[in-house]
Amino acid sequence: MLAAIEAGASQVLIVGAGFDTLSLRRAPEHPEVHFFELDHPATSAAKRKGVRAEGKPPNMTMISADLAQVKLSSVMADQADWDPRARSVLVVEGLLMYLSDTQVRDLFREAATCTGPGSRLALTHVVDLDLLGPVARLTLKALGEPWLSQISRAGLGTYLGEVGWRLRVQNEQRSEREFEAFAVAELPG
Repeated sequence: MLAAIEAGASQVLIVGAGFDTLSLRRAPEHPEVHFFELDHPATSAAKRKGVRAEGKPPNMTMISADLAQVKLSSVMADQADWDPRARSVLVVEGLLMYLSDTQVRDLFREAATCTGPGSRLALTHVVDLDLLGPVARLTLKALGEPWLSQISRAGLGTYLGEVGWRLRVQNEQRSEREFEAFAVAELPG
């Protein structure tokens, strides 16, 4: 994110922000950048209480929306301060495994339509659900953590290209049993 800001990004959108404090920490450091957090209404409502107590930076906007019900481009079109032509940073960490492959592809396509050329997408993704084994998968499901999608390391560049993005970098695999990876993509332009 910081490299993208240094390269000219003027807005940051954290999709599925949860209780992460990234915007609260970074917005004061970058008053020229507008930070947007988007999350499910139930999560957003709980987080708003804490943000109010802590003090919301003036360049931070919290958005409540269920992306299973409404498209990202529609949500962002309703934000007066969001510029769909601006170079942006989208952060999607710890979310994709809860979406189906179709939902992930739709999210990436939507992100491409509501950001300007040179925008970056920082993401984490599950690389191989089979590494977890059947007991771990059943446990995750029983705990309400039904991981629904995965993207292979080798296929990530092609996958992103199919939805409008170009892979810039992905972290190196550190072990055979590593099941989550981080990558950065860029919107060509």
